[in-house]
Amino acid sequence: MDRAPSQTISGAMIDALAGRQVTAALFTTYEFDPSFFEQEIVPTLIDVALSHAPRVRLAQLEEALRSMTHRLAVFYDRRGLLAGETGSRRLDLDCQCIGGSGGLFHPKVSMVLVDNPSDADGKPCAPSLVVMVGSCNLTRAGWWRNLEVAHLEELRLDSPSELSAPLLRLLSTIERRRIGNGTCESLEAIRSFLRKVPSRSRRSAGGRVLTQLYMSGQESVPDFLARATGNALRGMHLEVLSSSFDEGGLQPLVALQERFDLESTRLHLPMLAPGTASISESTMHATDTLPNTVWSTLPRAVLAGSRAEGTHARFMHAKVYRFFSIHPKREIMFVGSVNLTTAAHHGRQNTECGILIEVETPRRPQPWLEPTKGKIALHEATNDGVGLPVSPLMLAHDWSTACCHAYWDAATAMPAVALTRGGLDVGALEPMPARQWLTLSGELSSAIAEHLRVGSMFTAALEGGDQGVLLVQESGMELKPSLMMNLSPLEILKLWTMLTPEERAEFLQLHGRDFSAWGLEEDATQAADDVDVPTLFDRFAGMFTAFDALERRIHAALDAGKDREAIALLFGSKHDSLGHVLAKLDQRGAIGVQSPQELERSPSVKPMVDPVLAYLMLLCSQSVLDGVKSRHPEFVERHVNRVDGLQQQIMSHAARHELMTDAACRNEPLDGFLEWFERVFLTRAAPGERA
Repeated sequence: MDRAPSQTISGAMIDALAGRQVTAALFTTYEFDPSFFEQEIVPTLIDVALSHAPRVRLAQLEEALRSMTHRLAVFYDRRGLLAGETGSRRLDLDCQCIGGSGGLFHPKVSMVLVDNPSDADGKPCAPSLVVMVGSCNLTRAGWWRNLEVAHLEELRLDSPSELSAPLLRLLSTIERRRIGNGTCESLEAIRSFLRKVPSRSRRSAGGRVLTQLYMSGQESVPDFLARATGNALRGMHLEVLSSSFDEGGLQPLVALQERFDLESTRLHLPMLAPGTASISESTMHATDTLPNTVWSTLPRAVLAGSRAEGTHARFMHAKVYRFFSIHPKREIMFVGSVNLTTAAHHGRQNTECGILIEVETPRRPQPWLEPTKGKIALHEATNDGVGLPVSPLMLAHDWSTACCHAYWDAATAMPAVALTRGGLDVGALEPMPARQWLTLSGELSSAIAEHLRVGSMFTAALEGGDQGVLLVQESGMELKPSLMMNLSPLEILKLWTMLTPEERAEFLQLHGRDFSAWGLEEDATQAADDVDVPTLFDRFAGMFTAFDALERRIHAALDAGKDREAIALLFGSKHDSLGHVLAKLDQRGAIGVQSPQELERSPSVKPMVDPVLAYLMLLCSQSVLDGVKSRHPEFVERHVNRVDGLQQQIMSHAARHELMTDAACRNEPLDGFLEWFERVFLTRAAPGERA
């Protein structure tokens, strides 16, 4: 290739997925901006037109993620956590950090498991795994601003691959180094898939080097390149793009030059501005003693910044080792997370990942880099990926048990810590031993849960004054209160009847209210009147249609093995959960016929549902629960406590009492009638026989 190919990272991922249904996804990164990831990267996995309104967009993403078979996972180096420009994480993501006791956790790998469409005969096809290996962190800079590199491959069960074994080693490394509790659904699903992919260990075919993956831990980078290519690299030219170098030397480059007897070497000089390089003087002059080695730069057009981002030149963060020869024409590239540093090349210090590809060469390859000219001013180099101060404290909250656990990732015991979020006091942690998970008190767990409703980025301050940020790991998030909780019961029923994501998004944008607590901007579009006007549809046909639609969605989720979605719809605290509807009916003013005296005392409290509708909604809720019990007994057995809790919520609800009290006031007792009506209402009709 005469010049580097160019495409946005997001565009490449969308093209590779091609609108297929994502069932599991796992991302690894050094730097991690949680808010940018959920707002801009997660949408690349979802084939849905998303609203530009932040509150509606998040509600759409929340719904799409819970319908994913396995919970999306992110593994990041604890030292690389960033507090993003758009606030804190809010979605149901399995974000787990890698401890800081070893070298950097530096791989930038995305693995997305997708379902393929049926074949021409209607037979289901086996799933595929889309793998992206590159240099881009899960940050705004990594996906939007920097000059990065990435390569995508697709693994199939009917095609042998050299990539499955090193990817399995990466998953094992993650499990060994992660600090999070419990199993990771996406990791297990992807590991199960990789174990079924036919493995192949050939390094070449037809005179070409086969695509191979480097995973640190077993060998150094030079050893891997020699094993993977044989003698193919000997005597070639080399161009290196790296964003980081050793202080005072280029030993990894020397090892490559000696190992492969390279003809010439060009090193990309990281520039802060025209004429100013971001390396030390000793590193700059380390090339003086190396044969045929010069500092070079990419053409200015390649580094040109974006007007939208307001940048004059992009930061070159890619890691590329481009080997090429002109006679014969041949080009082999090694790209990924591996900087030109000893820690990255050693094989047993940092956790790194790179991919080796031989590219097509229709024409004789030419250099990408141009030797620098003129005097270069030097500026001391900065480390790759330095973010805000990060606390060694880790918190994990389980919404299903209402318990929070703490872990101190340091060599010595933790002193007393004051916990805050957004400048608000959360609570204090007593001193605790290092590297042990401990359960926090119920009072502190409740305080943390209350703040998690708004954001998951906390600050921990030590007695000595040092402080750092931390991202709370959350599980059981199908039971976490939704991002949009202000819908009335009748509005939720209407939402259930809407079949497409686009219809639901339009409805949420019209009826969602008061999102200021989430730090999101309000939209100009608001409901003209927040008071529901009951119609015939609202009162009867629409209500029965809504509960039928809800039950169908629950059955479809359980039939597809999507337990998280069914849990959210039945027991959750989401804006469209059955449990949330029942809780709404329990709120003061939700049901009942108000007397003039009551209206005079509380004129602002308007009933959302009259007693008859509330009572019928309870019976419909019972019918939905009975249907789940009948059709999915295994699910009920797994979640017996939650089923019993929902049953108790229905049985003890005030709606029936309100209806009977109202009838008694009219001297029209309903006791006998309601017993008969409930028995008939909850008896499911058997399908009729055809004549």
